[in-house]
Amino acid sequence: MNTNGKKLRRLAGPGPVFCLRLFLTLLLAAAGVLKLADVGAFAADIENYRLLPAGAPLALAALLPWLEVTLAIAWWVPRLRLPAGVVALAMLEVFTAVVASAWWQGLAIPAGCFGRVFPLSLQDVVFRNFVVILAAGALLLADIREAHRTRPGRQDRS
Repeated sequence: MNTNGKKLRRLAGPGPVFCLRLFLTLLLAAAGVLKLADVGAFAADIENYRLLPAGAPLALAALLPWLEVTLAIAWWVPRLRLPAGVVALAMLEVFTAVVASAWWQGLAIPAGCFGRVFPLSLQDVVFRNFVVILAAGALLLADIREAHRTRPGRQDRS
């Protein structure tokens, strides 16, 4: 790595990555805990999207919050960062696509995550999630680079 690259890495340091990880994991954990507080209401929110067969919304409402909390924890474990990041990013993308579809169809339904605490229009949720997806993608990219840099047997060519 050239001298400018080393300076840039030192300048960026772990601070921005730590802040992104903290923001995203707190967001995931809060979303999961809020859903666990009222699984029935969350199941009703999922059912309002009219995408799943009968019974599936309740099963998803029971499992998804635990997955979010688990991902929030796993994203701090170095060996689990990449899979946690990939799954979290995929979940964000699917959720955003579902909300965008509802917005496009003109459905007036709550988004389901923070809707009871911080109500937003579906349009606002799509735009907010676009920013969150960019942040999750940036964190995943940083984790991929770090995993590649610290891979056993790899010699730093700086």
